Amino acid sequence: MKKNLIIFPLIISLLLISSFTTIFFTTAFCGLVETYEKGAIDWEKGVVAAEGWGFPPKNMHPGQARLMAERAAKVDAYRNLLEAVNAVRVDAQTTVKESVVESDVIRAEVQGFIKGAKISEPKYMSDGTVKVELTIALSGVGGLSGIFFPKPSLKIEKEKGEKTIPEETYLPSLQEEAKMPAIDFTKPFTGLVINAQGLEIRPAMNPKILSEKGQEIYGSASVSSDFAEKFGMVGYAKDLEKACKIDRVKDNPLVIKALNFSGKQKADVVISNNDAALLYKLNQNLSFLKECKVIFVLD
Repeated sequence: MKKNLIIFPLIISLLLISSFTTIFFTTAFCGLVETYEKGAIDWEKGVVAAEGWGFPPKNMHPGQARLMAERAAKVDAYRNLLEAVNAVRVDAQTTVKESVVESDVIRAEVQGFIKGAKISEPKYMSDGTVKVELTIALSGVGGLSGIFFPKPSLKIEKEKGEKTIPEETYLPSLQEEAKMPAIDFTKPFTGLVINAQGLEIRPAMNPKILSEKGQEIYGSASVSSDFAEKFGMVGYAKDLEKACKIDRVKDNPLVIKALNFSGKQKADVVISNNDAALLYKLNQNLSFLKECKVIFVLD
């Protein structure tokens, strides 16, 4: 037992180191499920999954051979899960892989996170081959996004005026307020749906909504960390009509059309200055942005 406890972290560490030399974006961006050889990121469901295979050694007692195949399948699954997790976009600028390379702290957290992945019951093939599956959550309590969400201490510093990252606060101009879309305010909005179809925008754990001027309208600095941890910054969907009926934003979501993407990873959404002014006004009286009741609809 002690031997296994020692070997497991070593295996994960070796996988972390060896994975840095490989580029995982080898498949074309295909909607909300990004697939790899033995893994996938399902942004709509908010999970990362991977499978592993183990083959029984020849000339060995069947029982012992099965155990060896199970162990090999688990090692293979953890390696494949690491590949998929490394490919996850943290925000519009970075991926998990890039973050792990830059920070030993994040590397340790990701290592521990992968170790806690949910593992399926082994599946045994007729030839003795064994298959196992691993899954982790992108968001929710204990999800991957929690590792990368700004820590409370950073938010406290910002509230005290000690900005650690330069940022431009959005304030609508009088002209933008005058050109706000005509909206029926008699029924309160229950959420926000951004129609970003046709723009090649990619999913990420911590995306932002920006004005045409590049000012942040929605991001980690403007939400409750409790809601962000529980639900994630945004949800993702492929169908606009269905998105408006998802519990996260129903019964009366505001729908806004995105103009463009922003960032190296193409994950931030740009909306018109007029729509930005509308969101700013709504956010003064409604809480749906603070509560992360936001969905991006992508292709």
